[in-house]
Amino acid sequence: KERFLKELRKRLIVLNEQEVEDIIKEYQDHIKNKMEEGMSEEEAVKAQESARALFSSGVAAEMPTAALTADDFTDGVIDVVTLVAKSGLVNSKSEGRRAVEQGGVTVDGEKIEDIKQTFAAAQFAGEGLVVKRGKKNFRRVVVE
Repeated sequence: KERFLKELRKRLIVLNEQEVEDIIKEYQDHIKNKMEEGMSEEEAVKAQESARALFSSGVAAEMPTAALTADDFTDGVIDVVTLVAKSGLVNSKSEGRRAVEQGGVTVDGEKIEDIKQTFAAAQFAGEGLVVKRGKKNFRRVVVE
């Protein structure tokens, strides 16, 4: 259940925080109701597979994507300022640095406040990471 809700939250990152919380609460209530009807937690979560299909062909599938290459990493990591710049969310590293220092950058829903924060190439496996600058500028960043 927790893994399902975490994945759902990750896919809903393009929405504002209140909308995400409302959707998560609806799913939690739905799972709870299914369990009260006699389903196991696992069965109740499986009943939510249609929601995953919806988001994989809807909002998340339409998310703008930026691709990094192995050359973008130094010793297997990339710093947040370079990440924001390479993703195309800012025009320069200076602008990226300011955005981070002002608290306007999140990576997979976590606010980044340290310009020295780094991310390992392995963290981009699968669907990549969602990098957000401000409220409405975001990219799914993957490694080619």
